[in-house]
Amino acid sequence: MPSILLVDDHPELLDAYCLMLTDEGYDVCGSHNGVEALDHALREPPGLIITDWMMPLMGGAELCRQIRAHPALAHIPILVHTATPPSSPGPAQWDDCLIKPVPAPLLLATVKRWCLPRGAAGYPERDPVRAGDAGFQPPDNRGPARRGGLAESSHPLENFHQ
Repeated sequence: MPSILLVDDHPELLDAYCLMLTDEGYDVCGSHNGVEALDHALREPPGLIITDWMMPLMGGAELCRQIRAHPALAHIPILVHTATPPSSPGPAQWDDCLIKPVPAPLLLATVKRWCLPRGAAGYPERDPVRAGDAGFQPPDNRGPARRGGLAESSHPLENFHQ
């Protein structure tokens, strides 16, 4: 199972970020749009989804809604990585947001908060959902109250990093 599903319609960015994250020890799979990403996530649920906001076929907003609406995927943290600050009606469907251009150290630190690299202490040896553990409870780290110790807030833009 790839630990990160990276979604961006710019092939050069997708390749660069895949290489950078792979070099840091993450298992990475890339998709060029939300349709591809959703299909891949349903086949092999990742530990983290990093998505652009503005993409053809299915953009980041709809991808986030689809992920949150699917019971097998709803627990997966979503990091929006975009040049355009996301906006959507209602509560944010994503967990964190970085505004492009993002310095590599900030991207890596943010990814590390949401997803452990392969071989790191605490990295799962197996996927409990696929292994059928009846007692498995996916982490509920969505929403402003559960963002790495940040203060509770109802403001959807509280986790922006520039």
